[in-house]
Amino acid sequence: MSNYIKFIKSTWYQLDNLLENFGDWVYFIIRIYLFAAFFYSGYTKIIDMNTAIILFEYEYNVPFLNSTFAAYLGAFTELVIPWFILCGLFTRITSLILFVFNATALYSYPFLWTDNGIAGFYQHFCWGVSLSLLMTYGAKRLSIDYFLFNDHKNKFN
Repeated sequence: MSNYIKFIKSTWYQLDNLLENFGDWVYFIIRIYLFAAFFYSGYTKIIDMNTAIILFEYEYNVPFLNSTFAAYLGAFTELVIPWFILCGLFTRITSLILFVFNATALYSYPFLWTDNGIAGFYQHFCWGVSLSLLMTYGAKRLSIDYFLFNDHKNKFN
């Protein structure tokens, strides 16, 4: 009976280690997904900044900001912050920034709250959940954060 328990414990630890390593890759894929979504959105803004400004002026209801300033700030945020997410550098704080940015976009675009805009609403919701995971748990081991800010010397043994 003792050998049976040792076998189960050994198998459990091996599976647990495998799934922990798999989790690192899952978080990396989440970071790639978020990078692509936000960076592409920023890129489409700078391709035609005049259209972006018009959208911010007439379509989006960004609170407290001038539409031109909001368009440039949005493009800047979407072009710069995703690089930090992708590399896993200052992941928690940059995830918080993008989370607030995403929540503001969700609040400011009334179309997303209609029956026709529900797909976009769910897309923003998925981004928010993904960013919440990064804010809560960080970027994991496949990141610059891990090598800069964690005591990882004994974790590779």
